[in-house]
Amino acid sequence: MATAIGRMKSSNKATLEYLNILDDRGIGAVGMLAEARGVDQGAMYDMISKGQVSGQEAQRKAA
Repeated sequence: MATAIGRMKSSNKATLEYLNILDDRGIGAVGMLAEARGVDQGAMYDMISKGQVSGQEAQRKAA
């Protein structure tokens, strides 16, 4: 988990690969990001895929 969070922060890129690592360990990172932005999870997945979520934002919400 620390590796995924660290990579998102250092690269400033939130990717589904990194977020899925957190989800697999019981941290609903995509859900947290969706709630913080006021969108549903489907919209958040789309935003992440399009590179519209920074790694630093994801790191702050998931950590």
